Amino acid sequence: MSYDLQMPHYLLLIVFFALNSSCNSLGLGSPSLNRDAGPPPKAQPIRLDGCMDESRISMDTQARPTALMNSYKHFSYTTFEFEQPDEHIEDVSVNVTLCNVPPKRTYGMYLQIFMTIGGNETYFGIQTELSNPSTGRSAGPGFIFSRWGALNPKDLKIAPGGFSEVGAHERGFVGVRLPRQLQPGRYKFRLTNTAGSWYELKVSDPVGETFTVGSLKLAGTEDIARFTVVAEAYAMKNVPMVDLPLWQIVVDPKVNGERAISGAVSYPSSDYPFGRVTHANESSNAINILYGSKTSRKGTINGSFEP
Repeated sequence: MSYDLQMPHYLLLIVFFALNSSCNSLGLGSPSLNRDAGPPPKAQPIRLDGCMDESRISMDTQARPTALMNSYKHFSYTTFEFEQPDEHIEDVSVNVTLCNVPPKRTYGMYLQIFMTIGGNETYFGIQTELSNPSTGRSAGPGFIFSRWGALNPKDLKIAPGGFSEVGAHERGFVGVRLPRQLQPGRYKFRLTNTAGSWYELKVSDPVGETFTVGSLKLAGTEDIARFTVVAEAYAMKNVPMVDLPLWQIVVDPKVNGERAISGAVSYPSSDYPFGRVTHANESSNAINILYGSKTSRKGTINGSFEP
């Protein structure tokens, strides 16, 4: 004898309505799809202070670069002037908001902050492809802190997880590097005079973790309360500039706790008009820097500006 184990249709309907009644009495709604709720809400993009919606940025699609890049190119220079301190520059802080992170490619993108401390030309910033001299290969994205005009490895201190570079090219330099994955959000750079002529660079990332990039010896007496933010891209082999992605960054600096008193923007070459600098917003001293192969200079700052 065989048995039919399927439940009759009328019993299925009774069970369904019983469950529906029970759920409604408990405030749980129907176990079936709630037709009144509508589609699930779409995830909203994170709005970072000072960042522009790239879909609303005017792009110059007619003037796309056809050249190949096999070294480096600069796309904009933004200089901030500060009140000259009575003594030394003891503290430099820069809030850098990454509105996006460029995809990994065969070239790198580099935000460099250049200044003079103790008569030493020094610079720090973010590179999307750090070069590791011990391997001859990329160490991935991370942070950089260097000074020109020096070749003594005793003038640097490496942070845990980092490495150093001493090079005779570019007028000679010593520097420290720290590989670190990047993410959109605000990074706070803090360069401080820790002891004597030693300056240490620390960075706080968007999730609140603070880490040390390394330290450099910057001996001397001539401090200049000015620094320039350079937007750069670089490659070690021929790469079509047409493939350069957009990178949007917001920069808001202070020296010895004081904001800039004036500023200026210039663009190095009309052959590569693919960088733009604008005010991040009306209530802030921050500057929005955008560069990439489709960038237009329409509406940009060109010349002096009031931070």
